[in-house]
Amino acid sequence: MAAAFDPYYTWLGIRPEEQPANHYRLLGLRRLEDEPDVITNAIDQRVNYLRTVQSGAHATLAQRLIEEVQAAGDCLIDPRQKARYDRELLARIEQAAAQPAAPVAVPTSPAAPLVTPPPAEPIRALPLPVSFPSPARPLKSPATKADPNTQIVVVVAGLVAVAIVGVAVIAAARWLRTSTPEVVSRPIVSPASVDPVEGPAPQLEKAPLPEPAPVVQPADRASAPIAATISLPAEVQPAESLSPSQPPAPQVSLEKQTIDLLATPNDQLRLAWGKLTRVGNALVLEGKGNALEFPQPLPDEYALEIEVIRELGDNSLCCTLPVGDRVLTAIVDGFYSKVSGLAAIDDHEIFTANSPHAVPGKQLTNHRPATVRIEVSQQLVRLLVDGKLVTEWARDERVPIRAAKGMGVTDPRKLTIFTWDARYRFRRIALTALASEQ
Repeated sequence: MAAAFDPYYTWLGIRPEEQPANHYRLLGLRRLEDEPDVITNAIDQRVNYLRTVQSGAHATLAQRLIEEVQAAGDCLIDPRQKARYDRELLARIEQAAAQPAAPVAVPTSPAAPLVTPPPAEPIRALPLPVSFPSPARPLKSPATKADPNTQIVVVVAGLVAVAIVGVAVIAAARWLRTSTPEVVSRPIVSPASVDPVEGPAPQLEKAPLPEPAPVVQPADRASAPIAATISLPAEVQPAESLSPSQPPAPQVSLEKQTIDLLATPNDQLRLAWGKLTRVGNALVLEGKGNALEFPQPLPDEYALEIEVIRELGDNSLCCTLPVGDRVLTAIVDGFYSKVSGLAAIDDHEIFTANSPHAVPGKQLTNHRPATVRIEVSQQLVRLLVDGKLVTEWARDERVPIRAAKGMGVTDPRKLTIFTWDARYRFRRIALTALASEQ
């Protein structure tokens, strides 16, 4: 019968006695490695290799292992999560080291017979004077009775010898049992038995997705706006929020509230195209292009804060969102990390020469958590990454604005997130109203 396939050992060299592996062992790092570049390089190496075996007979195991590696990397590249994980890891190591301390203590006196076997002396000395008379003396006839004292000595000596041997055997067995460490292994024999490293199994579960809307073919994206592909069902659209002339009801006001848009159920999200995956509490968008619309209408003044990790690729993250009764697109690492900014303002795209709201350079680092913040007030629209201002625009109703090319929407009151040629993991999308709606 063929041996069970162990992906940890076969692909990553993690022996069964090392499983379940901690985050550092899973990534092939020394324990408590704290150099960010070393950690991110290790994640890339592991993921790139596992993708080469993802199309084979064990494709499901490879995908699960990729997600475990990425989850371990997410933890180690976040300083707060890494500090907490390191403390827990050291505590577990110290606890495991303390457990065998008592049994391995120096043996007490009952173990002494293991060094010098006690049966040797009585077996050699006792029979000679007791069992056989001296050759010089004539043998007694069978009718002659043995000396009672001699019989007592023989019986007592035999009992003592048996007791000593028994004590020695018991002591040896106890010493061998307590001095041999117990080896715990956890081989994986099927996809169902692969557990996430140091994390709960539900993190690998992917929620079912709704039936996707009609997909815009790549050839049409350059000329056809996304507005032609996003169609929301009537039960998802809050009827009162679609008309700018009707004020929202007090019970749905976002004033002084923060809403995590990631908590939106899958069946209320609209994926115009692309691939959407739920991994634990995170949402993953990957592939050539994605357009994901959230059903919640946004207030007049708000802050949108997105905690995100770019795991693969180097292309852009974009948000088309309302600015009053118009829309604008915030772009981070557009055109393969060449430029970021706001578009289109006064018909300036971010790639337009001398665009006043485009900033060259790369904003995101792969596998490193980042916070993208967009603030919309009556005076300004601001784009920040990790607390650093990228660009801002002083609102002027006389200046025309619109969504960037290829990133239009049907409902100007809602948020649509676009990603291009990359894999993004969204860990939090927080919407906070900055003022009451008028």
